[in-house]
Amino acid sequence: MDIRQWGFFPSISLMIILLSSCNDSLDEKLIGEWTGTDTNGEMGSFLFNEDGTCMWIMGNEVFPYGSSTTEDDHVDLNLTWEIDDTHDPIHLDCIFSGKDPESGKLVKLYLPLIFRFIGENKIQIRWVEDLSDVNFDQTTSQTYIGKRPIGFSKSGVDNDQMIFTRQ
Repeated sequence: MDIRQWGFFPSISLMIILLSSCNDSLDEKLIGEWTGTDTNGEMGSFLFNEDGTCMWIMGNEVFPYGSSTTEDDHVDLNLTWEIDDTHDPIHLDCIFSGKDPESGKLVKLYLPLIFRFIGENKIQIRWVEDLSDVNFDQTTSQTYIGKRPIGFSKSGVDNDQMIFTRQ
């Protein structure tokens, strides 16, 4: 090997380290509590935890992590989050998982969102407007609540998207 080629190794190593740490820094940037107000003046919050769990609050609706009790029976429900920054805008999945009370099988429902940073302490998140539309993707064996939005509306704030500020 020619000695001149050895000069590339530190540069290549540094690039690999920087590229592999990019996703972690994006995760770290998202971790925390974010609050915003929708077009109806209703408050909403996301809490993204380091362990991958999250909580989503919209008005009086709370989508928790951990256990919850319904009128019929006790349901262990978890809400976790994952991001995929290989897309623009960034894909954010909120994943509801728990045991089906009837079959006992683990069920996962994916709520496909998109988000982007619009400042150091502001993010914009968009979700599907119709949460009753459930689609099973046979290629991935995952069940999605609606289809992932492909972009943000021009007005910036609609019923299906909000701007959140870090708390």
